[in-house]
Amino acid sequence: MHHDDGDYDHESLYAGRVVHSANVRRRDEDPSGPTRPKRFFTTLVAELEINGHKALVLFDSGSTTDSVTPEFAFVAKMKQFRLAEQITLQLGCVGSRSKISYGSHAPVGMPGSTESVYFDIVNIDRYDAILGTPFLERFKVLLDFNDRSVRINGTRQTTFTYDEELAYIAMRRDPAARGHGADSRSYRVICRI
Repeated sequence: MHHDDGDYDHESLYAGRVVHSANVRRRDEDPSGPTRPKRFFTTLVAELEINGHKALVLFDSGSTTDSVTPEFAFVAKMKQFRLAEQITLQLGCVGSRSKISYGSHAPVGMPGSTESVYFDIVNIDRYDAILGTPFLERFKVLLDFNDRSVRINGTRQTTFTYDEELAYIAMRRDPAARGHGADSRSYRVICRI
């Protein structure tokens, strides 16, 4: 019989590694909740190239993994491999878990350089990739919410405003909005919003 003293997550002991990620989205208008300016809904999001394809990337200091969606990994032709042991992905809510079974290494285009990065393949929502603490620490990323900037290895990376992020997602959902000059190598898939 297993005795759970509350200090350890029983499942995570068998997984060998637990990674954490938390994404919370709010409705634009919620009459029952407090009123907040749009800037409080804004995350630090940018477009980076991963494996030669444009990706909508969230910079997330609350995530202990760097991850891409299976759809993006497929479209970007990332070489995937099965992990020797599944990894438990603990999300921000109690009891909200998933398993990571696949990983991949891919080049990430950053201001001034391109570097190989390991990604877990994870069913994430809204974004093509989430860059968490492994990426943030390795590339000395500074997140500045005051001036809405991200610096990677000391070089400023352009980020989206809240409205630009919504427009970018809407453009990807509506093929007619893309225009005829769209980069054919860009990743375009219906987002699960």
